[in-house]
Amino acid sequence: MFLYIKLILVVLLFSTANLYADMQCDNRTYNYGDIHDPNTLFYLEKNDNANTTFYDINLDKNGLINSEKPVDFYWKLFHEDGRREEVSFIAKKLAFGLSEIKEIEPGKHYSIRVASMDRNIEVKRYDNCSWAEMVIDGKVSRLERVMLKIKKSIPFVSLVYMDLYGMDMNKKEKINAERWYHDEDIRYKNKDKPPL
Repeated sequence: MFLYIKLILVVLLFSTANLYADMQCDNRTYNYGDIHDPNTLFYLEKNDNANTTFYDINLDKNGLINSEKPVDFYWKLFHEDGRREEVSFIAKKLAFGLSEIKEIEPGKHYSIRVASMDRNIEVKRYDNCSWAEMVIDGKVSRLERVMLKIKKSIPFVSLVYMDLYGMDMNKKEKINAERWYHDEDIRYKNKDKPPL
C-alpha cells in the first residue's frame, strides 16, 4: 500500500513538472522593437512617451531567483536614444518600483507588487523557465505587458486606467486583456476589456 502511494506521488511530481514545461517552457522571449531579452518577464508602457519600464528575472549563480532582489527593473529610454537608465527614487516609490516582495518558495516563487498596479504578480522559475503570472480577465495568465493611461496636470500626474495583457496559461494562443480604472473611492475597478 505504501509503495503504491509513493508511486502515485512520484507520477504526480513528474506530471506537475511536465505541466510547467508544456505551459511555460516554450522558448518564448519578448521582443520590443529590436530588444530581444530572454530574461524579461514583462514590461510597462505609458501613453505619454515611448520610455518603457522592463522587469527582468534576476538569477543567482546557481540559476535560481535571487532572494535579495528577485526582479531587476529599469527604464529603456526609447523616447531619447534607447539607453538603459535606473528608475529614480521617487518613480520607484510612486509608480514603477516594487512596493512588496514576498518569498513563497526560495529560489523558485516570489510574489511581487508594482507600486502603481496594486495587484500581486507571481514570479516563478521552474525547469530553467521564468515567467510572471497573474489573473487577467478571470484566467491565470502569463503577464506580458501593462499599459498605463496617465493624465498630466502640472505638477501632478494621475492614473486614469491600466490595461493588462497576458497569455492564457491553459490556451497558449489566447491573449487575455483586462482594463482597470483608477477611482478616488475605489483604487481600481474593473470596467471593460481594452482593445487587443
